[in-house]
Amino acid sequence: MLKDKKLNLFLIQFFKFGIVGILNTGLTAGTIFLFMNVFHIWYITSNVAGYVIGFGNSYIVNKLWTFKSKGSVKEQSVRFLLVFGACYALQLGLTVLLKEHFKVDANWAQAIAMAFYMVINFFGHKYITFKA
Repeated sequence: MLKDKKLNLFLIQFFKFGIVGILNTGLTAGTIFLFMNVFHIWYITSNVAGYVIGFGNSYIVNKLWTFKSKGSVKEQSVRFLLVFGACYALQLGLTVLLKEHFKVDANWAQAIAMAFYMVINFFGHKYITFKA
């Protein structure tokens, strides 16, 4: 019975994280692609701008809605920043690797790396940032 409750909670959190992720992906991707394709800003600068915009929204919504965390804002915001930083570094590294080494179109490289980011980000925030 307890195992079923934990699995249900995990699945609900994963689903909610996915919804938040979709919204943040829209904000992030919209910014990235707008900056790259409309304003012709360098793809790395566009990437940074997109992730900065999604960062604050992600912290607040995931803390309050996804994980319903009552933990210390100070401690969790530091852990959120560290998890975000690690996941972002991996995502940006994958973007650059795909674009520069494998010659993948910058738009596809961004999209592939974003999918990777969403998965590792969930586990990082569930088990490090907002751990019970």
